[in-house]
Amino acid sequence: AWIAGHYVVDDGLEPADAVVVLRGGPDEQQLRTEEARRLVGKRYAPILMASVYEKPFWGRPQRQFIEEYLKQEGFPAQQIRFCENTADSTAEEARALRACLRQMGARQVIIVTSEYHTRRARFIFRQAFSGSGIVPRIHPVYNGEYWDKHWWRKRRWAKTFLDETMKLVWSAIELGILRIEERREQPEVRSWNPSRVLRSRVQSFGRRGARQQSVRGYRQRQKAFIL
Repeated sequence: AWIAGHYVVDDGLEPADAVVVLRGGPDEQQLRTEEARRLVGKRYAPILMASVYEKPFWGRPQRQFIEEYLKQEGFPAQQIRFCENTADSTAEEARALRACLRQMGARQVIIVTSEYHTRRARFIFRQAFSGSGIVPRIHPVYNGEYWDKHWWRKRRWAKTFLDETMKLVWSAIELGILRIEERREQPEVRSWNPSRVLRSRVQSFGRRGARQQSVRGYRQRQKAFIL
């Protein structure tokens, strides 16, 4: 329970430019969308942005299912935005959302996702949004069908816990590989070394002195020849 409890993080709620719903299974995404709708209704943000898969489902764009659900719940259509993408991981989804949010000029966003996914989502979104000017705040949604900190008591909970553990480890490895590649691409910057600078200056003075002596010797030879 102690380990699983550390998978859950909550950055708290503050006014934002948009509440973002991350993709998930049908049950998961419905719960996340309901929570996002509630937050917009409480005026934490004026816009609900849903991340949806770009490819059609049963011949219909997936955004239509969410649009119809929100319309049925009385949610204003003008407050809905969609970020269609083909992301195959949370990292890819974060990069897609970064582009969508920058396009709408967002600066503060609330990311709504399932409890067990919050720590990994925070880790990934902070990295993906670094330097973008967009600040993500993670907000958890509890789903007792899929997750509980007492994960060993149900098969479904255990499956979610083990799956999320593997994804956390892989995310850390993926980030490490990315940083190594970034370092390799950067030009080598030589650190300032006082002894190296002093040695370089001594050598420079030595070469300058040698040139001056050579010039003086040449002039003396010229003078002797003329005399």
